[in-house]
Amino acid sequence: MADDETGADLRFGGRRIRAQTADTFLQKLKGLRFADSGQMFFRFGSPTRTTVDTIFVRDVQYLYFFDADRTLVEQAELSPNRFYRPDHSYRYLLETFEDLGVETGDRLEIVDG
Repeated sequence: MADDETGADLRFGGRRIRAQTADTFLQKLKGLRFADSGQMFFRFGSPTRTTVDTIFVRDVQYLYFFDADRTLVEQAELSPNRFYRPDHSYRYLLETFEDLGVETGDRLEIVDG
């Protein structure tokens, strides 16, 4: 299964990732708050520069921002209880507690199962 209401299979940085999806306002608002592990994949209807926060997040989060072509345009490491406004517009965001060791320009793929 490539994509459903509970998650998406992604290929990024040479690995396959099963991430929860955040498509609704409430899912985006919650994100990975109160979690210790996991990945969350956010989709936005149009390019945005929405600020990301780690309020109520317990550990360092790694943020990967992708443009409409799913090209990594920016990444950040964010400590708990901080705010981050990306320099670039993005359509997709992957939040994770793991440094994926990727480079700007790498491509994200939504994988068919």
